[in-house]
Amino acid sequence: MSLTQSKSVPVQNSMSAAKAEDKLSNTEQVIALIDQLTEAMNDAIGDIRKINGNTKLLALNARIEATRSGTSGAAFGVVAQEMQTLSGRTAIVADYLSNQTNRWQGLLRRSGRCARLRNLLDRLASRFDARSLGFS
Repeated sequence: MSLTQSKSVPVQNSMSAAKAEDKLSNTEQVIALIDQLTEAMNDAIGDIRKINGNTKLLALNARIEATRSGTSGAAFGVVAQEMQTLSGRTAIVADYLSNQTNRWQGLLRRSGRCARLRNLLDRLASRFDARSLGFS
């Protein structure tokens, strides 16, 4: 390695360290955004579950009233049954959304930890490279 090349190594290492820190900062911002989005999704899923609980209660009341009305309430009973079916499907979708949201948040958090570890390893490697060439 020539003298010119050896002098440029610390500059390149400090630039790569700065780039790694920028990437780390961006990664942390993305993780914070993901946490905010996850919280918003979980709030929305909670609202869906509350609405679904009310729908189930309405369906139950409608079935009771349909039964009380006898033959004249038979059509109302069909509507109540359909409301209960829709409520069950809504619960399945809410559970699916919740599971997927939590799964993606976990994956992205692990990815962020990997990025922080990569940044640390890059910084250590750049220091090691500089020291091995006689620079500190």
